Amino acid sequence: MRLALLLMKAELDGLICSGPREGKSFTYALLQERAGSAPEMAKDEALVEPAVLLLPNYDEFVLAYKDRLAIRGEGTGTGDPVPGNILFRNTVLVNGKVRGTWKLRKKATSAVLECEIRSSLSDREERALRETVRSLALFLGMDQIAMERR
Repeated sequence: MRLALLLMKAELDGLICSGPREGKSFTYALLQERAGSAPEMAKDEALVEPAVLLLPNYDEFVLAYKDRLAIRGEGTGTGDPVPGNILFRNTVLVNGKVRGTWKLRKKATSAVLECEIRSSLSDREERALRETVRSLALFLGMDQIAMERR
């Protein structure tokens, strides 16, 4: 139990971060080695940067709100971008708004990210989504992850 608590403390302090599993074992690396450093940006530049995140179910971003209307993106006239309770879904977050869901299907030698977005993305948002999927592949130690859009 002591080792688990020490690892947790090191993660909370921003010293290490968890990584992809190797078989049944968890992996860790120094945060600086795994994440690198972020480029310097002025506040105005950062605000217009396209931000696409793939959040897991029960993510703190979704759980933190009592009223989740503020984080729901707009649909295309077909209802909510994420039907049902978003707590139980892996969500696609675009510029701070939930715009869809995702599911990763891993096979022995490949993986496919099934992405359901119920509203159109701008070209910049689409590029940011593809870059996020590439980052996920690197994080998981894979060459690439194919993406299927619905």
